Amino acid sequence: MDIEDLTKDDLFRITNKIREGVLKDMGIDPEKVNLGLYIKKKNDWGDKRFMILYQNTEFLLAKALSPPACKLMLIVRALCEYENKIPHSMLSLCKLADLSKSSGYRAMKELKEFGIIVEFKDEKDERIKVYYLNPEVAWKGKLQNKVNIEESFEIDGKFNDFKNQDVQVEQLNLFGDLTKEKKKAKKYDPRKGLPKGDDA
Repeated sequence: MDIEDLTKDDLFRITNKIREGVLKDMGIDPEKVNLGLYIKKKNDWGDKRFMILYQNTEFLLAKALSPPACKLMLIVRALCEYENKIPHSMLSLCKLADLSKSSGYRAMKELKEFGIIVEFKDEKDERIKVYYLNPEVAWKGKLQNKVNIEESFEIDGKFNDFKNQDVQVEQLNLFGDLTKEKKKAKKYDPRKGLPKGDDA
């Protein structure tokens, strides 16, 4: 029987079986307990990959990071595995982000200096560097495992310094300074139609 086929009578019968069986086995008087049953089909995420992002941190990242560091950050989040492990070498990340080797390494240095990414040596081969994304930036995995990873980032306190820096809270200006463009733009008059450019 599929979950969609369950009727109210089925749910009532299941509830009574729990009431008579489980509660009595536990020594609980079923008459003194209100028992409600709610059955929900599990979400089938399929191949959809997702992670939790934190808006306050997103704001800080957008304000404080250089464009190459932001670009690398987006690639890192897109590739992150469970427990925030980044399964790529630095060279591979540079290629995926379309950054030159020098720009990519400068961007990674910036992310490490702010405590956004931490670097470890591989347990099996110390020549290999393993990267992890700070769980306060984003998280992928079970929440109970988040605490263990956070402890690694709290050791040097770099991310706390980053979070506490003085950033003026204002709306992000994605389009630069548009004041010059506004002065050039002609006012729209609905009776005359859309304004025409200088060359029209």
